[in-house]
Amino acid sequence: MKAHAHGTGTPQNRVTESIILNRVAQAFGIEAWPVVGIKSYVGHSLGSAGGDQLAATLGSFAQSTLPGIRTIDHIADDVHRDNLNICLQHQQHDDLQASLINSKGFGGNNATAVALSASITEAMLRQRHGGKAMTAWQQARETTLASKARFADHCISEPPKPVYRFNEGVLGDEHVVLSGKSVSLNGGTEMPFDDDTTLNEFQLNRD
Repeated sequence: MKAHAHGTGTPQNRVTESIILNRVAQAFGIEAWPVVGIKSYVGHSLGSAGGDQLAATLGSFAQSTLPGIRTIDHIADDVHRDNLNICLQHQQHDDLQASLINSKGFGGNNATAVALSASITEAMLRQRHGGKAMTAWQQARETTLASKARFADHCISEPPKPVYRFNEGVLGDEHVVLSGKSVSLNGGTEMPFDDDTTLNEFQLNRD
């Protein structure tokens, strides 16, 4: 198992987060828990930061590699790491089974999600649903895996082409039918104007 740190690297974040991770490792007898931080490559993407961590986690599962934190030359003295292996270099791990994706919110809130590898997930599904059901599912997904492989080859062998749809979906004056009571667009449903008299107090009195 590895941990994906929120890892903004600020003094407040690195101290409080490293305490959390280090105490968890101590509590469960983990002597050198691998810790990585994808923000060292992509920066802090705010709302999608958890997605960045999940994407990197899935990549680690697929490639059996933990990405090293290559943007620093040493670990700050105030980082708690007695039971942590903060990866400064890429590390090969052939049997990654799970990852804890750690997120720290503003105000010191902390939340952690668990991501399981494909091998562990399939083992759990087989245990619950049986070998016959899993075999049927594996056969059914062959088409999907083949399509996935073709798309991956396409992305590698051919540069993506820009999508430019000039003037698509643009309405001209001739597509608008307007009267004093309603409007319709492109031959669609006639939409009457709101004639709610309760709004009179918000209208300009020209008397």
